Amino acid sequence: MLQIRKLLLTQVCFESPEKVIVDILICGDLTRNMDSYETAFLVDYLRDWAIKLNRVVMMAIAPTSFEILLMFSKCALLTSGRFVFFDSPTKIKSYFDSIGFSCPPYKNPCDFYVDVATHDHLSQAASLESSSRISKLIQFWEQNKPPPRCFANSPVPPSLCRPPVLRTLQTLYRQSMYEFANDPLASLREPVIAMITSLAIGFAYSSLTKEKRVGADDRIGFATAVLYLGMIPWIYVVIQKVAREKKTARNILRKTQLSSLLFLIHKISCDIPIIILTSALYCLPLPFLVGLNLPRNHQWLWIASLFCIVFTHFLLWRMVSQSLAFLSKSATMAFFGAVILLITSYLTSGLVVHSKTPDSMASFTYWISPHKWVSQALLEAEFSGCNILEAATSIPSNHSELIIGCERKEVLARKIKGIPIYTVSHCSKIRGSQLLYFYSFLEGLANDCSLTLNFFFGCSIMASWILATFFILTCSVWCST
Repeated sequence: MLQIRKLLLTQVCFESPEKVIVDILICGDLTRNMDSYETAFLVDYLRDWAIKLNRVVMMAIAPTSFEILLMFSKCALLTSGRFVFFDSPTKIKSYFDSIGFSCPPYKNPCDFYVDVATHDHLSQAASLESSSRISKLIQFWEQNKPPPRCFANSPVPPSLCRPPVLRTLQTLYRQSMYEFANDPLASLREPVIAMITSLAIGFAYSSLTKEKRVGADDRIGFATAVLYLGMIPWIYVVIQKVAREKKTARNILRKTQLSSLLFLIHKISCDIPIIILTSALYCLPLPFLVGLNLPRNHQWLWIASLFCIVFTHFLLWRMVSQSLAFLSKSATMAFFGAVILLITSYLTSGLVVHSKTPDSMASFTYWISPHKWVSQALLEAEFSGCNILEAATSIPSNHSELIIGCERKEVLARKIKGIPIYTVSHCSKIRGSQLLYFYSFLEGLANDCSLTLNFFFGCSIMASWILATFFILTCSVWCST
């Protein structure tokens, strides 16, 4: 690894001046395992390179002699993350002499000053003594440090400019990969919560039946649980994640000078795999746990259709939650705001109050409610038997319309006061198309398993919501910085 760093350093230093885009060169401890002559040569070369091209070089080093330390223009000695000395190396001896830490004769001053600022863990007494000594060193420096110099027109570095957009985005993608590798559980909370919620919904509605009239209401409850109740825990996790990352996002935007739009494009592209995994884990258990009206063949089309519905729904409400998290001072306020908007979308969808009810809010707002369109897409696949992807791809599948019957019990007929009582041998059945009309879905998204204009109108409404939410999220990020 050390040899690779040396090669990279050589590549930077031997580039022609017009190709050098490095303003500040930060090096690790490159002089490790070098003798004094090699160290002196490297430091001298970097010093000449920085002076010639008017660059800044920052280097971590453990000098083998005081003469090598004097080759630097500035020297910083840190301990416990705090400065103990930061000034010209020519002043380090006089400074430590003035505070009572004189270097003994015949001892390397570099080693002595590092030993003075090092915490000793060999024994409890040594630990207490070194902690006290370090506190004094920090306090002395805070009292005696020179005031910062102010430069009206500093020539160093010469060309600090806005970094290239592509390089900035590449760096941000690498940062996201490192964060995921170091703490994968932070990113996998959403899929885990989604799967737990899906399993809970699946077990709760595992007894769906076609033999009872209540089976129709149970399917409406299933759609409500999937698209409304199951979203609430997931929204909480999303807002908590944004609340943790908000400060980092502000620092990135301030330091990289990246626009809010490009930053959001980067964040959403990084979040897309998480949304896909979350939607998949949210959808997959449901067809196997709940007795849904699946086709006899090409069942993958039904599952893929459910995935597309849930993915669109998750993408929209994720951006809504992120917008509120950036605008709100606390995660709790953002969570309550997101839940209120979710409830409003559900109440105005026409599922709670029929869209044809006179003087009701749903009669005016049902067509712009996001819940209306995702609920209709889910329930049409269940009641009519034809899902959206089947209608879009024209792949034939052996589907059938849902027929809800009624429960019949055989009762022994006998005469009471001469009046005979007869059992009912037949009861009327309800078709899925009738149920869709009854539950306020007056115009279908597909007719005879072919997409209608209403489907494209619904897609335009959902796309408008997503674009509007993305614009609001961009403004939220810009305002928060």
